Amino acid sequence: MTAQTEMFNFTQTPTTTRTVCTPIPQHVRDMPPCQMDSETSVAAAEGIAGHADALKEQVYQHIALMTRWGKGATDYEGKCDMKLDDNTYRPRRVKLVEEKRVYDSGIRRKAKRGLATVWFARNREMEKVR
Repeated sequence: MTAQTEMFNFTQTPTTTRTVCTPIPQHVRDMPPCQMDSETSVAAAEGIAGHADALKEQVYQHIALMTRWGKGATDYEGKCDMKLDDNTYRPRRVKLVEEKRVYDSGIRRKAKRGLATVWFARNREMEKVR
């Protein structure tokens, strides 16, 4: 029984651990979102880096136009209308949501796999689209 009691009587010795963080290079911070553990994802992000902002603006203009028509746009509709790949269109739309330029309208439309969110452009931005 003594051995078991000793098992629970222990003292913690303080340890000092220092975490050293490697600074993230600027070119990586400026890259579009990607899976850092995937060579192909990183390569794709590097390849689109110079075009991501222009693509994001084109995606916004498309959603704004569909909003003016009273329709809004699902991701599937947007990528088909613009002839973009899912992995090009969706990250730009996600960024627009983060910037609060585009929002979930609460409307759902039938899609291939269930229901799809209909995205609308914000009104204050609509004044710029003509």
